[in-house]
Amino acid sequence: MHEIEGTVDRITYFNEENNYTVAKIQRKNKEHLTTIVGHFHALNVGETLKLKGRWVNHSEYGTQFKVESYEISVPATLNGIEKYLSSGLIKGIGPVTAKKIVDMFGLDTLDVIQYNPERLLEVEGIGEKKLKVIVKAYDEQKDIQDVMMFLQSNDVSPTFAVKIYKEYKEKTIEYIKENPYRLADDIFGIGFKTADKIAQKLGIDPASMYRISSGIKYIISQYSNDGHTYVPFEKLINKCCEILEVKQEVIEEALRDLIKKEMVFVQQLDAECVGHRFDRRFRCIFLPAGSCGLIETEVSPFRRALRRAIHIIQMGRIAVQEDQVWFAAAYFHEGDTTQLLLIVQEFLLNYSPVDIRVTVHMLVEAFFQFIHENALFFCR
Repeated sequence: MHEIEGTVDRITYFNEENNYTVAKIQRKNKEHLTTIVGHFHALNVGETLKLKGRWVNHSEYGTQFKVESYEISVPATLNGIEKYLSSGLIKGIGPVTAKKIVDMFGLDTLDVIQYNPERLLEVEGIGEKKLKVIVKAYDEQKDIQDVMMFLQSNDVSPTFAVKIYKEYKEKTIEYIKENPYRLADDIFGIGFKTADKIAQKLGIDPASMYRISSGIKYIISQYSNDGHTYVPFEKLINKCCEILEVKQEVIEEALRDLIKKEMVFVQQLDAECVGHRFDRRFRCIFLPAGSCGLIETEVSPFRRALRRAIHIIQMGRIAVQEDQVWFAAAYFHEGDTTQLLLIVQEFLLNYSPVDIRVTVHMLVEAFFQFIHENALFFCR
């Protein structure tokens, strides 16, 4: 990792969707400008940057400095301050007004704007109305810089820092200090592990309900990503205790709260429903359908298992994890997953949808009808 410092001379490229930026900076005692690339929330001409990253060689544009983290500091020269103010960063100050302000206050210009803004009334062309616009714009820009510094000081990369600020705006620091685990729910690309690292740096209690709740959802989602339609209650509790390193009663309390808020669902199955595999009531835990990449809002594990079984057959896959489909099979074949797949295959061979715009929901309903119509054939 290398460190460089310089003043922004110009912005060459800026992508408004992801804030990817290409800029030129002037480094001290360097004759030529240096090209920097990376994700910046709001880079402005005249700002002084302290950058950490690595040198890369672009096949078309040559040597560039790829930024991995950065700090913005106020310009330290008269020319830098004037460029900074004239960049359009602060509403109400253009090139002409910027020159007048710097000519009057010199190197103290930024301190005057921040701490004694009423002195700007001494500058020709600035009245009470314009002063309010300038002060408001400067304060907003200062807030943005404070947020970015806070995020990077907690090891949040510039890429994610930009996403986070866009989501929470001026409430960013407040929200993250209160519950950093909300990042796992709100920011695409940030998962529980990343949020947990941020929380550790902020000194969040490992037994915090925010952490436990987020951890439970993360563990269930991991099972779902592996193809499972649910997690058995006992297995989930044991896995949470192992990964989160907290007591069982804390896990169960958080799980009850998640179920109450319908952020996690539980379904109890009778022994007669699941066949010979269990001799007592069995609880399965699962996330809302959307959390597992399913379009339908139906949350029944049976229907989930059925959809996955159909998808597996359609994709031509042979290897099937047992927990994916045993529940659906047990519904009418006492846990025989092989028999279920044979039934699904038979269904697909005979299924001719009336509407070519068939949906998963329509497919499932047709399958149920197929089972009822052929009940005697499928009975052992």
